[in-house]
Amino acid sequence: MIEEPNNEFSFWITPYFKTPNWAKDSVYYQIFVDRFNNGNPKNDVKDGEYVFPYPSRTKSPK
Repeated sequence: MIEEPNNEFSFWITPYFKTPNWAKDSVYYQIFVDRFNNGNPKNDVKDGEYVFPYPSRTKSPK
């Protein structure tokens, strides 16, 4: 079993999240500056570094 990270860099997907109305027509850009030039191979992502839990069953909201 892989131990899940628990720090300020962790994030979780929230099932049944509802997008706020103000954000529905918005455009978001996410820029990965490290994708342009690999200036430091020591900080490259390692295989299996990001593991996301997927529950086998998710209950629907009532």
